[in-house]
Amino acid sequence: MKNFTRANFLSFSRILLIPFFLVFILGEGTTMKYLALITFLVAAVTDLFDGWDARKRNEVTDLGKLLDPIADKLLVISALLVFVQMEIISAWMAIVIIGREFLITGLRFVGLSKGIMIPAGRWGKHKTAWQMVAIIAILVILCIRDENSPGWMEILPHYLMLIAVVASVISAGIYLWENRYLLK
Repeated sequence: MKNFTRANFLSFSRILLIPFFLVFILGEGTTMKYLALITFLVAAVTDLFDGWDARKRNEVTDLGKLLDPIADKLLVISALLVFVQMEIISAWMAIVIIGREFLITGLRFVGLSKGIMIPAGRWGKHKTAWQMVAIIAILVILCIRDENSPGWMEILPHYLMLIAVVASVISAGIYLWENRYLLK
């Protein structure tokens, strides 16, 4: 049970929140959108606190090093796919971000097969932060927009997601470069 730390519980709870987020975001009405926003915010906050708690309590575990990025990926991918379905973001943006996630997860598995743990790096954290900012901004816009909303509310999600895409590509390049020895 030493792997079942409070930090790992927070990471796992992020995964458990995803079905609730999906039900709320796909539901009808403003109340459901607000519930989706709140659920996503709670999940995003667990991402801030799980690593901090693990380091503070000196409970960093291999399970946590795997569970945390997987929970992040599942949460972000869920939101991206819903936003594509809702025609809020372009499918190519979701494909680039999801492709990056599979690529880096594959690299992590290659590392594990060689006994090497590849933790989240600084650029990976920047990428996650931009993705979270873009997703939260989109959710806020979904909650507050109406037929009289200004035009920037329609284009802002595209540009925020574009920044997240660029951060995803840069972080993938850095991960691949720093771990190129695993690909030989």
